[in-house]
Amino acid sequence: MSLVPPHPPEAVLKAGPKRTVLRTASGTIVKRFHAPGALDRWKDPLRAWREARMLSRLARRGVRVPRAIAWRRGADGHWELELEEVPAAVDLAALLERPGRPRIAQLRGLLVLAVNMARAGHRHADLHPGNVLLDGEHRAWLIDVGRGRLGGAPSSRELADLLAKVGGRLREQLDARAREWLAGRLMRELRVPPPHPAELETEARRSRAREASRRDDRWTRASGSCVPRGPGFAHRQPAPGPWHRSAALEPAQARAWWVELGRLEEHRLPAARPVLLREGAGTARVVHGLPAGAVPIQLSSDEEAERAALAAPLGSLLGQLHDRGLEWDPAHPVTLARAPSGELLVVRARLRAASAGGGERDGVGRRACLRAAWRWIVQGAGDGQAPADLRRAFCAAYSEGHLGGPLDRLRALAHCEEDLA
Repeated sequence: MSLVPPHPPEAVLKAGPKRTVLRTASGTIVKRFHAPGALDRWKDPLRAWREARMLSRLARRGVRVPRAIAWRRGADGHWELELEEVPAAVDLAALLERPGRPRIAQLRGLLVLAVNMARAGHRHADLHPGNVLLDGEHRAWLIDVGRGRLGGAPSSRELADLLAKVGGRLREQLDARAREWLAGRLMRELRVPPPHPAELETEARRSRAREASRRDDRWTRASGSCVPRGPGFAHRQPAPGPWHRSAALEPAQARAWWVELGRLEEHRLPAARPVLLREGAGTARVVHGLPAGAVPIQLSSDEEAERAALAAPLGSLLGQLHDRGLEWDPAHPVTLARAPSGELLVVRARLRAASAGGGERDGVGRRACLRAAWRWIVQGAGDGQAPADLRRAFCAAYSEGHLGGPLDRLRALAHCEEDLA
């Protein structure tokens, strides 16, 4: 690497509160470090140097990473790291957003990268789909490695933790069959006995729930999710609308609601989209987005209504929540919305960590949520509706809301039927 004059930026690829990634006119990539606080900014040259050094060390150990060209202070005073551009690259997060399943060649590229990382003894500090690029030949490249570390070959415990973390990050975007294939092939390549699929699914679910909980603070500071705006925060990519503004709330209540909407979005759950948190003197309001034509529903209301048609949508929503390790407190009001598609969306509820995740048996809180929702359905089902038929529809949809494989869903179905018996 050499110290060379910086290239003029041509396009911003990614912008965040601490780093901006740009493509230069000459076809290279520049990562610009600009920590917001004065105390944090002095670490920027260390961050640039550390990432350049780690990229060189990983390349020598056989891990596919972009080549570091130079690290330097830019014309605007910010430190920069210049990298070669990965040809025709798409990050794994964007790839998984596309309709249809990823190709087997793309999954093999991801597998090769994971195997090489393990053999190199690399522990990535922030491994997620956005930090993996796939090129036009389906080869996977690792990026954003500055906070990682190198060591010896990982232990069986570390490999199990890696599987849980990777499985947790992918479980809301990649189906159970593909995740089991990746885990099995990875362990065989590393000559380690693979865990049982049920155990792997449980650990991935727990890992994802812990990670999402730690990311709650992203909604009350400058982050990749939101930005400060006036006396409050705004979503970086707000829903297109229509938008709905809440009544005036106590600031603590509004913040709690705002963070809950962020958690639901983090888990890709059907819910209102957070748009804006506006905080004032003693009061605050939350603005959220819903599909056009969505109809609000008060789950805790005693109003008589035809609810038989909501049995399956409500079962599916609860199944998805419980699968992510979440549940709502049935002792507090629950506001949902029914989209024109028939899907139910969470608008406002008192969320909490589920007393038992997914298919685990001792789910006292899960049982209370299911029974409260079921009572609401039965009370407004109307004449001529057989409770047994409604219960079958409710429980079948509940099990389908789980992201695990067939055994995981069968277990969820059995628990739902037993809880409602």
